[in-house]
Amino acid sequence: MSCLNPLRVGWRLEDKVTDERARRARLLAEAVEQSTDLREAYERQQMLLRVSTAIRSELDLDAVLRIAVSEVGKAFSASRCAFYQADLGPMVKASHTYVAPEAPDGPFPAIDTHDNPYLKNIFAGQPVVIPDLHEDPYFSAHLGMRKIDTRSILAVSVIHQGVVLGSLSVHQAGRPRRWRDEEVTCFNIIADQLAMAICAAQQYAAARRKAQELERAYLELESVGRLKSDILATVSHELRTPLNDVVAYGTSIIDGVFGPVPAGIHGAVDRILAGGERLQAMVERMMDASRLSSGDLHIHMTDVEYANLVDHVIRRLRPLAAAKGLDLELVSPPDLPHAIADPERLERIIWHLIDNAIKFTPSGSITVRLYSEDREIITEISDTGIGIDSALQARVFEQFFQVDQGSTREYGGMGLGLYVAERFLAAMGCTIGLESTPGRGSTFRFSLALAH
Repeated sequence: MSCLNPLRVGWRLEDKVTDERARRARLLAEAVEQSTDLREAYERQQMLLRVSTAIRSELDLDAVLRIAVSEVGKAFSASRCAFYQADLGPMVKASHTYVAPEAPDGPFPAIDTHDNPYLKNIFAGQPVVIPDLHEDPYFSAHLGMRKIDTRSILAVSVIHQGVVLGSLSVHQAGRPRRWRDEEVTCFNIIADQLAMAICAAQQYAAARRKAQELERAYLELESVGRLKSDILATVSHELRTPLNDVVAYGTSIIDGVFGPVPAGIHGAVDRILAGGERLQAMVERMMDASRLSSGDLHIHMTDVEYANLVDHVIRRLRPLAAAKGLDLELVSPPDLPHAIADPERLERIIWHLIDNAIKFTPSGSITVRLYSEDREIITEISDTGIGIDSALQARVFEQFFQVDQGSTREYGGMGLGLYVAERFLAAMGCTIGLESTPGRGSTFRFSLALAH
């Protein structure tokens, strides 16, 4: 019978305890590493969401670029951030810049387009990553960078549909910086978001310029009391293309055509779509006015699922109401009967009346009520807006009529929406009425025949 050596048994037990402790230590280290990776990934996602939301919160191009360089510079804890617009000149200066409070003073150096080995990377869509400018053959002798003590650069191209719009870069002053792959990836995503924001702002600005040109033209025509249908149709046609681009780009962004869209920017894109659709409606009003003036109006009466039609218009206009802090509500029974009407004209009538209410309601709410009564469907659109004086109510449906010049300047418009709505209803055999009290709001009311 063999005897166990107590000392050897103790060693074995101690080895097992040591192995178990080592295994647990490894598991703990792996868990800590995974937790750190998850936390960093979450922080990157939050940073992307924050920066993308800020970039897409504006429709003005200058504001978009100004916000972009500021938010990107802060998000990457960089000393400087700059956006350089694509330019074929010999020296390209930064159009928009951000400088951290602790960064050295001094102007951003211009880019030499004739003697810069990194430009081909930018135009090829490749990032430029330089951890230490002192070790770089080109930048080590760059006096402009030395003056502001720039030691490290990360730059990417801002490209939309194959066209280089410019470059976005962040600088680190005073010390080298090793840019991680995750940072470069995030920077490229932000550049893609900025490219979409730039294009959306450019399209929106083009549409606004066209609209302003058109409004000035109409004010001149109004002053002499004449409207030329051919000019109306021609200018409206010219506006359609940029407006369609605005709506198409916005819809493509929401649909994810250009890649994943952070949830936080949907509100800004909704504003682009709502503004574009509002301008489209203005163009349609002008073309409708031209058709009415020339007698070229065709009505096609059919069965219309009226409640759904009105709900569709309200959902498209709700972002405009929300932008002014207005509540836009639909009150309709679930079993509302169908109506007999021209659906295309009817949709524009509803749009014009609600859009008019939004325009002349500084605060409060707009309510659309639908109900059936005596073989008719009654529509009431009520607002808490500025109201209309009783002496002027009979003229609100006249072409180009404005309540007064003050309202024209303050609230805009050309006086076509109510005119077109009233004429369309008349063509369908309907009339529209108005009840209004200055300072308390207005209610427009009309009725449609029930479908058989």
